[in-house]
Amino acid sequence: PRSAGCSLLDASTNAQAAVTLTATGAPQTGNVAATITGSNGFSLVGNPYISPINWNNSTWVTDRGTNGIAGSYWLYNPENAAGTYSVYNGVTMTNQGAITNPNVIGIGQSFFVQKTSAGDGAISNFFKPDYQIATNQVGAFRTANTWLGQVRVKMFVAGAPTATDEVILLYGNGNSINNNSVGSFDAVTLNQGAVNMIASYKNADLLAINTREQLGAATNDTIQLFIQNADGNYNLTVAELNTLPYEAFLIDGFNNSVVNLQSQPSYSYTVTSDPATKGNRFKIVFRTAGTLPVAFLNINATTKAGSNTIHWTVAQSNAVTYVVERSANGRNFTEIAKLNASNATSYSYVDVISTSATQYYRVKAVAANGAFKYSSVVKVNGEASIDLSLYPNPVQNTLNVQLGQQVKGQVNLRIVDSKGTVVLERSGLYPANTNFLQVEVGHLPYGKYLLQLTNGADFVASGSFVK
Repeated sequence: PRSAGCSLLDASTNAQAAVTLTATGAPQTGNVAATITGSNGFSLVGNPYISPINWNNSTWVTDRGTNGIAGSYWLYNPENAAGTYSVYNGVTMTNQGAITNPNVIGIGQSFFVQKTSAGDGAISNFFKPDYQIATNQVGAFRTANTWLGQVRVKMFVAGAPTATDEVILLYGNGNSINNNSVGSFDAVTLNQGAVNMIASYKNADLLAINTREQLGAATNDTIQLFIQNADGNYNLTVAELNTLPYEAFLIDGFNNSVVNLQSQPSYSYTVTSDPATKGNRFKIVFRTAGTLPVAFLNINATTKAGSNTIHWTVAQSNAVTYVVERSANGRNFTEIAKLNASNATSYSYVDVISTSATQYYRVKAVAANGAFKYSSVVKVNGEASIDLSLYPNPVQNTLNVQLGQQVKGQVNLRIVDSKGTVVLERSGLYPANTNFLQVEVGHLPYGKYLLQLTNGADFVASGSFVK
């Protein structure tokens, strides 16, 4: 039978078929060169030997690192949906199908590799006889990483028996695992040309395999997913969740719903011409079981004449009370209400208030043992506020602050984190009659922040940003 990757050369069909391959000549016995594209480019290569080769062979792992080759390979498996690739990172494989030993690359198998370093050209020893194996055995290479478990998030067309694509979220410990940067065991997706695909973000990179740091006590991990679908009905299904000692929740940003994936591992959704029904619609939140007192998933506030409504959603928790707090300046908060917690994941409170000035709200979740946790701060704009634009958002280093109109006098700036703590203050930032400034925020930890501008004792404007 032909190897899966050979379908790259036969675009007429995705179905496997019995074929006979005949070749004559002397077999390859020495090193074999390959021409490789650099700077994160992908190159198609093939096993040149008359025996399988082991991707996890320790010598090959070292040689690939020396030559700047990523730790994953990609192949076009004819079992997959059209345009969908499988990727193996040395530990696990997406869209694996009937492939039993993904570390083994068969005779004549073609596959893609990625060179992360710069420079195009031939690598004289890309293949070596040492990489060969006599049987389809598991490779001898072992990493220093400790792998805890993984979750497969599979995408199905409604009613279809097999998934069109999947993303793997792999948790472990080790120097090569970092939630904020792509490492040697992460693998980007090659499926962006597919009609139906799913991936996950790490910074701006779309990954098919996303390695994550193991969670500590009382922590959670939020992962942004990306989906691409034609209009129609679909579902997302999680598999292998029982390999992790975590609770998991799916957040649907379009429907504003939260699903406990332990009790409901499959979620149906519909895609239309509305861009909000796809793209960055979904997030997955993992948290350590029993985290106290709650994992806030979302909080927002809306206003109408005479009242402001605060709405928040949470993951299932053992909080006993929710305390709603209000502030006129985003810094000094006062308790205005207490709500008893229940088994619900969605709560709201209506604050009847006579003033039309800008108000800030946050929610405090309190457990029976007194432990508590704050939500992020949300703002309800008042009539006195001035339009404010913050960009880029999210920001890495320099935040641009643009007011919608000019302000007389000097302006003071304050940045508050999601707990209400002031993390940066500046006064007299720019002279009168200007409406633009830049603020360096590269030193701030990752998270959500509220930026406030004041003109003397009067409130001027505020806006939120993500670092």
